[in-house]
Amino acid sequence: MGGKIALVLGASGLTGSHCLKILLDSTVYSKVIILVRSHLDLEHPKLQQAVVDFDFTAAMEKYYEGVDDVFCCLGTDPKNAGSPAIFRRVDFHIPTEAANIASEYGVKQFLAISTRGADNRSSNLYRRVKGELEKGLQQFSFESLHVFRPALVRIENDIQENQNGFLKRFFSLDDTNSDSEKAPISAEILAQAMVNAAQSGNEGVNYYGSSQIILLSAAKKTIPLDRN
Repeated sequence: MGGKIALVLGASGLTGSHCLKILLDSTVYSKVIILVRSHLDLEHPKLQQAVVDFDFTAAMEKYYEGVDDVFCCLGTDPKNAGSPAIFRRVDFHIPTEAANIASEYGVKQFLAISTRGADNRSSNLYRRVKGELEKGLQQFSFESLHVFRPALVRIENDIQENQNGFLKRFFSLDDTNSDSEKAPISAEILAQAMVNAAQSGNEGVNYYGSSQIILLSAAKKTIPLDRN
């Protein structure tokens, strides 16, 4: 069994729950720590649950010691958050605070979910906050920062067929559809891509659009990356 330690934020969410399962099933990680607001009904010999108050950053610092990879799966939207302030807290402040702690504790890799069209100057609140998140994460020192920019994340069953079709077109060298980046991504596919990215060896700042997320989820190998 491998000796890496992973820490997951947002493990109770749609993508985070898939990410947690994949990490627990992986032979690469010997320990998986999750920071949660309330205890999850889940037991596993590799799992450590820490119930924390995300408004008190200092209380969370000790859990980052010895961690190799942080998987930040936190995220909501302005409607579900209830207010722009709460949305910004969940999608910008908590992830950047986590990245700051991770950087200080020598975490090697930080992986986070953004969105297609993220732009800190956008008039769209969701895209603007995600753009601010990307800018904020770039200030920290990690061996690898992986930022995922799916067009939309959904439950997998309704779009698995579309993703399989994309892979078939790509590997037959017949993927000329410019709408590939607009395709919705299943939460399971996104989670698998995140875990695979952590094993890819890609250093520096790496961005993944929808098509790259699908490809990365299908094979544990380095793929061409966007660098801007």
